[in-house]
Amino acid sequence: MDIKVALLKNIKTAVMVDCTIFSQDIILNSAANALKNGAKIIQFYSKNATDKQNLETALKLRQLCSIFNALLIINSRVDIAQIVQADGVCLFEDDISFVNAKKILDENKIIAQHITTLENALSAIDNNVNYICINSNLNSSLKGKLEALNKIKIIELNRQ
Repeated sequence: MDIKVALLKNIKTAVMVDCTIFSQDIILNSAANALKNGAKIIQFYSKNATDKQNLETALKLRQLCSIFNALLIINSRVDIAQIVQADGVCLFEDDISFVNAKKILDENKIIAQHITTLENALSAIDNNVNYICINSNLNSSLKGKLEALNKIKIIELNRQ
């Protein structure tokens, strides 16, 4: 069985490391601690850093994830995911489309969708995304409806 498939099958929670607030050192230490404690997916998020900073951090996270046999998912930035050979991307509503991301990335890459509404979830399912991400603090009624769909893997994001 493909390691990516096996990891996704058994994971309910991913750790999202956010460079918007913290320094690269704090991000890397948080990721390393999460991996040491059993995290199998690190999802990297950074909207305010420069492209150079994002690339440097993503490269270091790729090394860490390789050491711990964990998946690295890059939020929003298909280009950076491709450069660092991340395992995939997580797309938000205002990002590049799923269809275009599939054209850019290798066919074996994971494409996830961050969702905030039931309509987004249904669209993600129609697009055959590998999994959908929901924030841990998401409205419990929406979360319940998503879990009832039973058609796609749902991963809760815990921010570090």
